Amino acid sequence: PFRDPRIRDAAEVLQRLELVLDCNGPETHPLDFEGVLGGLADLAAAFPKLIVVVNHCGGAVGPRCFDAMPGKRAEWELSMQRLAGLPNTYVKVGGLQMEVNGFMLGPDKREAPMSSCDLAEVTMPIYSFVINTFGVQRCMFESNFPVDRWGTSYRILWNAFKRVANKLGISQADKESLFHGTAGKVYKIDLPSADWALQTKK
Repeated sequence: PFRDPRIRDAAEVLQRLELVLDCNGPETHPLDFEGVLGGLADLAAAFPKLIVVVNHCGGAVGPRCFDAMPGKRAEWELSMQRLAGLPNTYVKVGGLQMEVNGFMLGPDKREAPMSSCDLAEVTMPIYSFVINTFGVQRCMFESNFPVDRWGTSYRILWNAFKRVANKLGISQADKESLFHGTAGKVYKIDLPSADWALQTKK
């Protein structure tokens, strides 16, 4: 779809008006990372002044896809690396708590909700890859609520994000970027410091 002249015309308008293009990766199985993310990379390259934000770590990534088709993990990684090579691309880090991702999180999968510590552990391989690939200055944590409510609570999710940041050894200044600074820059919102929000609670 990204080669459609109408999409290209719309992207030109967004670029001219200095607006942001938010786009989901593939979420219908089997996931076509190369087609969707590769097409998005082509679009971002064609419009270098257009800010492109990739939602949900690039698609419905997780056990449902990667366990069933192991080669898809490499396809996803290569597609995300290609996007990361374009300085006008950013990524929202989150969205893994949907049923379509395949993590054993929902009420039909377990008796008690997963703790923030356990949630951070099971999602760390994906989050760490995305953050290390794009860098904290081009990443922003996202809640994806209410859709993510199937797999976790709002409080547990954000505490899991804090644990992920701590496990990665991210500095306080870089945490500011991940938790709100990058979003403020991309969407041109003047945000105050959020030191108080970076404390981890259960």
